[in-house]
Parts: sequence; structure tokens; C-alpha cells
Amino acid sequence: MNFATLVLLLAGACCAAEVPVWHVAPDGNDKWSGTLARPNAAKSDGPLASLAAARDASRKRAGVPRRIVLAEGRLFLENTLDLDARDAKLAI
Repeated sequence: MNFATLVLLLAGACCAAEVPVWHVAPDGNDKWSGTLARPNAAKSDGPLASLAAARDASRKRAGVPRRIVLAEGRLFLENTLDLDARDAKLAI
């Protein structure tokens, strides 16, 4: 998927309440579910730490609209974030 396609996908993405969401944050952990925007009090669940982990988690729901929400802060990509047909209904 090229950058222009990703921009169009994001511009037209629908964010209805029933759309599955994964959160990514600088204080996240890729072993967590990503379903919480902030770490819980026990630090046992919260946002993911990387876009790749969020993409991989979202692929379990491929074929339905879903989204990844990025928290404020700096996130660094260790590698290129590759998207393919499984990510066609994904909004970041």
C-alpha cells in the first residue's frame, strides 16, 4: 500500500463505536492487549508499544473496519511498517 492510498483510507475511515480499536503509546507494552488507552493500575494491561504489534493484533479481525489510535508522544519505527490486503479496512 502506498502513502496516497493510506491517506485516502484514513480520510474515508468510519469510526463507529462498534469498530475494534487498538491503542499504541510510548508507555505501552507489546505484551498487553492494546484495548486500553492508558496502562491499568496494576500495570498488567494497557496500550501496545508499537505500530507493528497493533497491526498484527488487528489482523485477527481482518475484513472488518477497525482502527489503531496513537497516543501523543514519540513513537519510533524499528522497521518499515508493511501493510497489505489484510489491512484494507484499517484506519490509523
